[in-house]
Amino acid sequence: MPRCVLLMTSMAFSLLAACMPQVQESYVFDIGKLSKDDWRKIDAQCEYEAMKATASAKPGMVRVEEREELYLLCLKSRGIRYKGTVATSS
Repeated sequence: MPRCVLLMTSMAFSLLAACMPQVQESYVFDIGKLSKDDWRKIDAQCEYEAMKATASAKPGMVRVEEREELYLLCLKSRGIRYKGTVATSS
């Protein structure tokens, strides 16, 4: 395919994607009897630890998946149970 056709094709997909509703996933946890302040503190600490551990990895899906896995493991080690994800559209 000529280069200009590839560019127009990718532009068309970009425009199409912009018109579609954006779906985001949110994690759902069972925090037990933790207060909201304690949950926010643990959440922030685990987010920081996961980001720190993956900071030197190359950007991409592998890095994102590894960060998510480390985040969930950190929460699990602190007694927070991961229940799944919920899709929300914006």
